[in-house]
Amino acid sequence: MNTGFVDGVVDHAEPGPWPREPAEPLDDWFDEPLACGDAEPFEPAPLDEPFMPLAQQLLAQAVSASALRVVSPPAPVWPTVLGCPLCETDGGLLIANLGHCRVIRPNEPGFPALYRVVSTAHVPEWSDLPEPDQIALMRVINTVERALRDTLHPSKINLAALGNVVPHLHWHVVARFDWDSHFPAPIWGQPQRVVEPGQLAVLEHLLPRVDQLIRQRLLPW
Repeated sequence: MNTGFVDGVVDHAEPGPWPREPAEPLDDWFDEPLACGDAEPFEPAPLDEPFMPLAQQLLAQAVSASALRVVSPPAPVWPTVLGCPLCETDGGLLIANLGHCRVIRPNEPGFPALYRVVSTAHVPEWSDLPEPDQIALMRVINTVERALRDTLHPSKINLAALGNVVPHLHWHVVARFDWDSHFPAPIWGQPQRVVEPGQLAVLEHLLPRVDQLIRQRLLPW
């Protein structure tokens, strides 16, 4: 069989297929757009019947593992002390319970417009609270003060955190008036005058409005 080559040299004894017509330039091939749209869509071959249950199981596991699961954070555990009156009781009318603190109106004799903001955590000092809890507690105190001012228009607001008798952190928010029995002295000092019962009655009549305003401003938190 004549291949046209002898020891690597072209053998012209028999012309064979030569001379050939010149081939088409390759550049012409690439100038023509490929007819990709005419191609048949690729469809994977179906799995054999014995493997179908296993494939379905693996797919279900993958979807379950990738699903977003929202897990609620655990509720904080506040330290309490057995026998502490502010841990075990409200000590008055509960206005709002915000989790980290409570707002209470204790119905203090002679000073009905006195509210307590009591830390749920049993700590004796303000600096014992973490800074975020301090900020949250001060927002509550500010809200109680503003509700008292907007409703009662007192002469002064007193803020006090003593805890000498009950070493559980709590704040007193007191609306003071120039006619009250101790003004301008502290409410725990010596009385300065006798108060007419009618003035206290008017004040007590307005306190449900203060309670409602505090709830409206605090409970959306």
